[in-house]
Amino acid sequence: MEYMSEFTIADWAKEWLEEERRKGAKCLEVKVSNGNHYVYSSTTEYDQSKKGARKKSTYVGTLKLLKGEVVFSPKKKNNRHREPGLRTIRETGPMRLLDKCAGEIPTYLERRFPTDWDSAYALSLVRCVRQVPLKSANAAWEKYEPVRTILPPMSEKSLSGVLERIGSDREAQALFFRDTLPEGDGMAFDLTEFFSTSGELSLAEKGHNPEHDDRKQVNIAMACSIDTGEPSYVRALPGSVRDVKSLCACLKEMRVEGLVLVADRGLYSESNLRHISDSEMEYAIPVKRNSAYYEQVEAGDTDFFFWSEKVIKFGKATASDGRFLYRFVNDEMRMSEERNLLRRVKEGTLDIGDYEKARPRLGNMVVVSSLDRDPEWVYRLYKRRDRIEKRFRTLFSVLESDATYMRDDDRLRGHLFVAFLSLKIVSRLEARIRDAGLLGDTSVEDVLLAYSKAYAVSTEGGDVDYEVPAKTEELDSKLGFNIFPILRS
Repeated sequence: MEYMSEFTIADWAKEWLEEERRKGAKCLEVKVSNGNHYVYSSTTEYDQSKKGARKKSTYVGTLKLLKGEVVFSPKKKNNRHREPGLRTIRETGPMRLLDKCAGEIPTYLERRFPTDWDSAYALSLVRCVRQVPLKSANAAWEKYEPVRTILPPMSEKSLSGVLERIGSDREAQALFFRDTLPEGDGMAFDLTEFFSTSGELSLAEKGHNPEHDDRKQVNIAMACSIDTGEPSYVRALPGSVRDVKSLCACLKEMRVEGLVLVADRGLYSESNLRHISDSEMEYAIPVKRNSAYYEQVEAGDTDFFFWSEKVIKFGKATASDGRFLYRFVNDEMRMSEERNLLRRVKEGTLDIGDYEKARPRLGNMVVVSSLDRDPEWVYRLYKRRDRIEKRFRTLFSVLESDATYMRDDDRLRGHLFVAFLSLKIVSRLEARIRDAGLLGDTSVEDVLLAYSKAYAVSTEGGDVDYEVPAKTEELDSKLGFNIFPILRS
C-alpha cells in the first residue's frame, strides 16, 4: 500500500462533497485518517491570543463506500449510551500523534526494509513513549489503537530477528539516511561512547572517554541538522577509534555536502584540524584553555547578545594561520567556575598559584573555525551540540534496557537504528512544539501524556467511538495536528 493512500481523499468522497455543495450545503469538508473518511463542518472564529482568525472544525459524521454507494453516517447524539456487548478500549492519541510526526519515514523504511519495516516502525513508536525492553514491546504495542492498519510481529523472538537483519544490512541503512536527510544549513557531527559489559561485541573495546571510565565502550557517531537538531545519521564504531579520521570515514558513507564538525575540546588538536581541512569539511571546535589562540582574540564589553537570558560577550579575529577565532565570555559561568576553584583552594585540593593562573580565562571559550560567520551564529551552532548530546543520552537508556539481547555487532547496530528512528520522530514533535511557541511551558513528555488520555472504544459490532478530553483537543489544535477523527462529544 502506498503511504499517501491512507491520507488522501478518495475520488468518491470528493464527488459526494461536490454534490452536497451543489445542494447548498456550506462549510463542509472531508478529512482522512488511517484510510477512513470523516466529514467536518469548518468555520472561523476570532482568536484573542493570536489577534486573528482561527479555524474551528466540528465532526458531523462518517463517509463509507458500501457496494458502490456512498453512505453518510451522522455523528451519534450521545455515544455514551452504547449498545451492549464486548468493548475494547485502547489509547489512540500517542500513536496517531507520533505517526503524524513521522511523515515520510515509514515510506522509506518499507522501501529499504520491505520484510521488516513494520515491526521496526512499531517498536520505534512504542519507544518514543516508553523505553521498554523487547520482552515487553508486544504488550506495550497492544495498548494502542493500530496505525496505518499494520499488524506487525512483535514477539520477543520476532523482534530479535528483525533487529539482527536490519543491523546487518548497512547498505539499506545508508540509503535510508540519504532518503530522509532534512533540508537546511548543514549537519553538525559529533562522537560519543556507549559503555558495554558484553563479552560478545567485537565493537566493544577499551578506549578514551571524558569520564575516564575503564569499561569497554562502543563509539557512536551521529549527525544532526544544524537548523532543527533532527538526527540524520548514526553509526557504531570500535571503542578504540576516537579520532577525526573515523568521523571523516562516516562522511563518505553519507555522501552529502554541508557538514560541519562540532565537537568538544577533547577532539581539538592541530593534527585533527589539518585532517579536517584536508577532508574538505568545515569545523567549529573550542580550543583548550592553555591554547595560544586565547592571546589572539579579545571579547569587547559592548559586543554582546543574549542566550537563554544570559549575556554573552564576544569578539572575533583572524588568527595568524588564517583560521577564524571567536571568543565568548559568560560572566555567570565565570563566577560559578571561580567559586568552585576557590572552594578547592579552601579544601586544600588546589594550589593558589594554579588558581591565579586559571582565573583570567574562567567563563571564557575560544572557538577555532573554518567558517567566517557572525559570532552569535557560531555560538548557537556550538550550543546546538547540546541537543546531540541529550539525544545520545536518551538513546543510551534504550540500548542499556536491551543489553542482554545484543549478543553480536549486527544486533547492536539494529538496536541502534531503531533507537535512532525514535529520536528522529521525537525531535520532529519537539520542533512542532517549538514552532507553536509552547516549548517553554510544554515538553515532549507533557504532550504525549495529554494525548494518552484519548481513547478508541471498539464495540463487539465493529463500531469505534473516540473519547477525547477537551484539553487534549485544545492542545491538538494549538499544535496544528487536528488528528482526532471525532472530537469531544
